[in-house]
Amino acid sequence: MFLMIALMFSLQGIVAKADDGSLQKVQITVQNQVENPNGSSLIPAAGVGLSLYDLSQEYAQQKTTAKAEAFLESFAQMSASQVKTYLADNKITKLQSVTTAANGKAQFELAANQGAYLIVQDEIIDGQTIMPLAFALPLVNEDGSVQTSFELYAKPVKLTRAPYFYKYGVKDEVSAPLANAKFVLGKIVSGEKQYLTTTGTEFTASKTPATDANLKVFVSDENGLVLCDIGLTNGEYFFEEISAPTGYQISTEAKNVVVKVTDTQVSVNGIVLAELVAGMVPSSFTQAPKVLNYAVTTDKEDETSDSKKDPADSSSNTDNEVVSGAPGQSGNGGSTGGTTASSTNAKGDATDSSIGGMLAQLGEQKEWISLIGVLMVILAAMQLYKLKKVSKGSGSNEK
Repeated sequence: MFLMIALMFSLQGIVAKADDGSLQKVQITVQNQVENPNGSSLIPAAGVGLSLYDLSQEYAQQKTTAKAEAFLESFAQMSASQVKTYLADNKITKLQSVTTAANGKAQFELAANQGAYLIVQDEIIDGQTIMPLAFALPLVNEDGSVQTSFELYAKPVKLTRAPYFYKYGVKDEVSAPLANAKFVLGKIVSGEKQYLTTTGTEFTASKTPATDANLKVFVSDENGLVLCDIGLTNGEYFFEEISAPTGYQISTEAKNVVVKVTDTQVSVNGIVLAELVAGMVPSSFTQAPKVLNYAVTTDKEDETSDSKKDPADSSSNTDNEVVSGAPGQSGNGGSTGGTTASSTNAKGDATDSSIGGMLAQLGEQKEWISLIGVLMVILAAMQLYKLKKVSKGSGSNEK
């Protein structure tokens, strides 16, 4: 009976699958447009290569509907280089490649109206590409019928290369985005440091970059993002932090964030950055360096370490103090880690005051374990004695 019921349900699933049109062919038309150079409305993009990729396997791995939708939406936040990297790393199958006609349209045809797919532009043309089109099939009309043909309108986006990184603060060994950290952008010219001015194109020498009003200042936002969206010529540059938010110190790393610009890429601290999408940092699958600042150690937190310092050492922590090393390590003037409370016994040996309460102490632990072991042996012997006594009694009764 159970076998018959299971068979009925499986057959119903197959019939339903056929009825919803999933086994029918579907035709997809893409309308590709680009921004008109004269600034007017969009115009058809002819002769542009588009490719269709199969995301069905990756889409099916999403455990919930919300995660599946978020998976498809994430591609709209990716740059062209990120899309290529994702497709290559995950070995996504390319199904078709077509070229747009004079009217900017291209057509794809799928053998079955099911699964998930991605349409991307093959090459960047004049700094423009289309926003990746990710979608799942089948698509259903308002009346419940399944669409066997539909049209997608591609959105053109401009891609630009620019340096950016994220500013993070470390406090109690926990890192979080740090807003309102201020930086200037500089480069070395004939062995001299020169900084970008408020003109956005000129560089000038300055002995006081932290207070020079002529220099352009880049400020980290609430996400810790520091972005230089000014077109830079090829060469090497550096970001230099000139002001840390209250309660934090400028680290050595933050005074020299290395930037390299070439014809094909921009890197910060050796990490190649994704292009800006419509002037914004793509938020999905983005790799960007993090530059850390460490929290200033307060007098209360550093009470123990201060008592061990040389009284002649009058150095103190300030917002501009240089700190190096990982969280919890000492910099020039104090430790960022916590202190451990300790006491001294009668012999002068240090003991950890955090130990106590109901737990066994040092040698006590061995005594407790020994006592428990003895009790277990006694209980086992008593139980064995009872079993033997019962066994003898039963034997005599049988006689």
